[in-house]
Amino acid sequence: MTIKQLTYQVLLEDLERQVQYRHLNKFTAANRRTALRNLLKALNLNESDVVGNELRPYFQKALEVFSSWMRNQGRSERSISNARADIKPFRNAVIEFDELNAYENGQPTDFSKMVISILKGLTIKAVARESGIPENMLRGWAKGRRPLKSNFRFVHRFESFFGIEKGALISLVSTTQNFWKHPDNPAVHKIEYRELQRERSMSMYRLKVPPDSSFREEWRNLIKYKTDLVPSLERSPGGRWTLSALPIAFNRTVAWWLYLNNAEVPAAGACASSVFSYLGWLSIPAPAGPGIPECQTQTLAWFISSKYVQEYLEWLKVRAGDKHSRSVTTFLAIVTWLVRPGNGYLFQQDGFEHKLPHGTVQGTWKAACEKQYAFIQRYKTAVHSEVTVSRDPFDPIRSVIELNQPMEAVADMIGRMRADRPITSPLAEAIWARDILIIKFFVSNPLRLRNMASLTWSPNYINGYKPKDKCAIYKKTDGSWWVSVPKGLSKTRSKLNKQDYDAPLQETAWKDLERYLTVHRPLLLRWPSELLFIAKEPKAKNGTYQGRGNEEFVLTQGHTPFMAMSRRVSYLTRKYLWNSPGVGAHGMRHIVATSILKCDGGDIKTAALVLNDAEKTVFKHYSGMRSGDGNKKMGELLKKTFDRM
Repeated sequence: MTIKQLTYQVLLEDLERQVQYRHLNKFTAANRRTALRNLLKALNLNESDVVGNELRPYFQKALEVFSSWMRNQGRSERSISNARADIKPFRNAVIEFDELNAYENGQPTDFSKMVISILKGLTIKAVARESGIPENMLRGWAKGRRPLKSNFRFVHRFESFFGIEKGALISLVSTTQNFWKHPDNPAVHKIEYRELQRERSMSMYRLKVPPDSSFREEWRNLIKYKTDLVPSLERSPGGRWTLSALPIAFNRTVAWWLYLNNAEVPAAGACASSVFSYLGWLSIPAPAGPGIPECQTQTLAWFISSKYVQEYLEWLKVRAGDKHSRSVTTFLAIVTWLVRPGNGYLFQQDGFEHKLPHGTVQGTWKAACEKQYAFIQRYKTAVHSEVTVSRDPFDPIRSVIELNQPMEAVADMIGRMRADRPITSPLAEAIWARDILIIKFFVSNPLRLRNMASLTWSPNYINGYKPKDKCAIYKKTDGSWWVSVPKGLSKTRSKLNKQDYDAPLQETAWKDLERYLTVHRPLLLRWPSELLFIAKEPKAKNGTYQGRGNEEFVLTQGHTPFMAMSRRVSYLTRKYLWNSPGVGAHGMRHIVATSILKCDGGDIKTAALVLNDAEKTVFKHYSGMRSGDGNKKMGELLKKTFDRM
């Protein structure tokens, strides 16, 4: 949350947001609204005025004036007491605002200033020993940390030790700490697709390929065929796979299927998901699967079996709730380019029939491929009208994008994150600062995960200088920060003929960025690195660390791009974004695009430029967001007529 001037109007607007998000009862909000407006009348102030000392050091005096004004209005003492209680949440909001503002500007809070002035000329160690206050706690107060409500007894002990009026220091600390930081998310709606995936994950059937399996060589030859500029076999004109422009994934033993000569091939990962699933299904015991021994399923040759392919597709349909998902379309496309007569990969592999059990292939290998190709074409035609969307990417953020302005929910989320500043350790605070910056980056410059994770920074990237071969942030001569992604490193590099992505970072993130670079990022660094976002490295033992499935991965001596960032964003949105079950990095792109389109004057072209994507792609995914514009406009034009109805 970044508000340059806190006015009474801002306090009232946030009160309305709390009602909208169901964090506050509408009747309670109405009472607080009335109380604040009466206070303004008593103090001769307007809603547009900046909040001054009347809600800060002179709050008690302001309450006395307010009480006298209400008595003159003929209000009962009970009514006056209730009104005074309704004003206190606004006082707490002002204190929290001042604390957050002090942090953003690198200044001590009012509470810390008071503690520092009282301790002037004394040692913290001696005061802590004599007063019975933990030394680390007292030192933290002096450094700007807010005392927890559970530790207010030590604040009272500090007041008593120095003869200060009881409550004087407590009055400088919010006692509710929940105006800007809303309560934890309520029980959110369950996402049907996620629930289904959770059930599916209980029965894993993906093919397991031993290190000595001949299938590894088969797969390597397939990737080589798909990536070679001019392959030795025939290939369709649009059938070439490209190497990753940003090879940032680990070259791990467990991910051998993703690489060719240590070069990452992203399309191989998507293809492997379908291929390994089908071959793994072949080993499932009857009646769920054919029950073929796993040692016999280690070959692509099984894709010529119409019988097993059809059974697998029907099994997928049942598994998906008696419907065909888009994964079926992907699978059929893979089988098509494998067995296509003429330039299909398997069609050109004479001798592959010997990799299957005797009698599996009837006739010649090429004839079997032609038969399979004809079957796949018939199946594609028949299933086309039955394919449905199994996962709606907007489901996890439905409650957010249905708001009049979805970005308000993100602003609220950042406010809650700021209010949840950790005080346990400098490292925890560094991670907290990094997380806030990540969210701000995703809403300011919503790049794809791979580009965001590979952003770099160097003290040399100033005065407009930026690297031409890296994703980077740099500072211009006017002090503004910009984000640069060379077009060759963009996912859409082969689809769009456009210039490099070069866009300014929104000013609201500048202070967070500069503080992170100078204060917090050095605490996260273990090795020299230009990467902007530093992940906390896993604990290593003997140069390795253990991952999922107990695989041992070699820990590289150096930071790697923060590819777990999407999971981190999902954790943060689940914790801080209103009514959200958690969304990954790509979900933030949806929120930004929807926010732009819901603004007056927002259009597809602007959203495409911000997302660094093609207009037709943005139109395809977000045009539905504007489908109600016609009815809304009609309602405005014909309001009088509709009112008569």
